[in-house]
Amino acid sequence: MNMTSRVAIPALPPGFLTFWQPFPAEEGPGGERLRAECTAWAQRFNIGGNAEQAMVYGAVAAALVTHVLPHTPSPIKRPLADYLGWGWFANDLAMPTTPNVSLADCVRAMSRFARMTHSPRVWQDDGNPAEAPFQEVLPRLRAALSDAQFHLLMRTLESWLFNMLWETALRDRGTPPGVNEYLAMRYGSGGLDVMVPLVCIAEEVEPYLATFGSPLVVAASEAGFLTAAIDNDRYSYFKEVALGQRKYNLAKALQADDPDLGFEEAWRQAIVMRDQLLALYLRLRDKALATAGPAMHGYFSGVDRSIAGNMPFCITALRYLDAKAANTVRVTADRPAHAVSDRVPPYPTVTQWADLL
Repeated sequence: MNMTSRVAIPALPPGFLTFWQPFPAEEGPGGERLRAECTAWAQRFNIGGNAEQAMVYGAVAAALVTHVLPHTPSPIKRPLADYLGWGWFANDLAMPTTPNVSLADCVRAMSRFARMTHSPRVWQDDGNPAEAPFQEVLPRLRAALSDAQFHLLMRTLESWLFNMLWETALRDRGTPPGVNEYLAMRYGSGGLDVMVPLVCIAEEVEPYLATFGSPLVVAASEAGFLTAAIDNDRYSYFKEVALGQRKYNLAKALQADDPDLGFEEAWRQAIVMRDQLLALYLRLRDKALATAGPAMHGYFSGVDRSIAGNMPFCITALRYLDAKAANTVRVTADRPAHAVSDRVPPYPTVTQWADLL
């Protein structure tokens, strides 16, 4: 449904929904069936409180597996997608976009979820409808994954649950973050650390600490995944405005640092920064791969696919779908002039990665 006509939006820079994307996108098989199965599961648990909202959670999870993680092995798709559908529900509990939601309630809910990553049945007698689907899917997920994959997934999930509260706390204070804090917060609250085990699962890679813990691999992964998260600032913008949601984005962060910066110029600078981040990812990735073995090559191929898959994901996932945006999203392989040089955004969150080159 296109709701943008109800809201007046200031002028946006040309090419606002054109994304530089040097990787080809792939689509995993069985997407429609996965969507139907995930929707039925979400509706069985009444995730979100009604059948329509449950359908949105099921659909967005299936779309992510199909487009962002297209190589996910068939036996793992269902438990992984069900887990992701619950994850978006947890996201909405942690970062409510409507006012008058208690921060204390958000903290308590995330803390209880975090404990379940260690002890799935710890709250089984409480009858909490928000916890029941998570409790159900965890054993299925555990049975489908290797020890290393499951352990890393749970530990990064636990980190994400608490990092979401960072953004919630900023909203509660009513203080928009500047760029450096926004980038750091967006990485955490976006659950981007979770993408490491998700890509490993999709590409059937074992995430051994000896290789995946190296500073260069960490830096490349963080730069690549943050690029995809910043893409969300643009492709979900119209729907967020139409719904009146309280959301931060990179343009707002630029204006927080420079209150005299105009709306259109802030978005122009945000797009430049996004493209410079992607260019930095490519340089870090190439350096990491120079001495890497087959497993690491497989992993970074999966990271490339996940970044590319963000575009078809954004225009098919019901959570983000807006008719105007979906019809105008464009992808180009042509590298923009502002991303040709080695220049990186001058913020410590980013420069610490560039220092490894």
